Amino acid sequence: MELYIADKKKASLYVRETCKSLRGLEARLHVAAVTCSMHAVLYGDVTMAQTFLSGLDNAGKNAMRLAALKQWFISDRCPFRWGKHGGVATVVYDKTKADKLIAKHKADPEEFVRDMAEVPFYNENKEPEFKGFDLLKALNVAIARAEKMSIEHPDDPKVDVTGLDDVKAIIAKHKTISAAGAASTPATAATSLN
Repeated sequence: MELYIADKKKASLYVRETCKSLRGLEARLHVAAVTCSMHAVLYGDVTMAQTFLSGLDNAGKNAMRLAALKQWFISDRCPFRWGKHGGVATVVYDKTKADKLIAKHKADPEEFVRDMAEVPFYNENKEPEFKGFDLLKALNVAIARAEKMSIEHPDDPKVDVTGLDDVKAIIAKHKTISAAGAASTPATAATSLN
């Protein structure tokens, strides 16, 4: 397998085809998840769901949104709860949930399956948006909190602000270096702060 595709047209086609196949894979994974749940509702057998989870875990947690599938499996639409089977943490049959699901299935099997399949597991618990990180902002927030705590609880042994002045001095030095334009590269900035 190639590590990358240099040709612009081939690269563009490859990315578009990959996106199409991922959409198809999501749908296929959801059908498998609904199938596992229906199998457990109809037959009281969780081994299919356990096999599915194990297989996805082996395939790569991040690529398959394994945590979202686990949450979906233990929701009220599936007859599972989290437990141990053979000493391994996985889904186990929850008779109370299963009884409720069996009653719903008997009342209207088609609506039951539609309801179960309505929200794909990969859409139920969206991953949080990446927010980035600003070190100076985080340090300034910590400094403000430390200063407030030291004023409000000056004699409390649980409030330790040792090193606060040193951290403030480092930030002040960074601001001075940045203002002077000396921190044009990370290496320069790191050397300048030492």
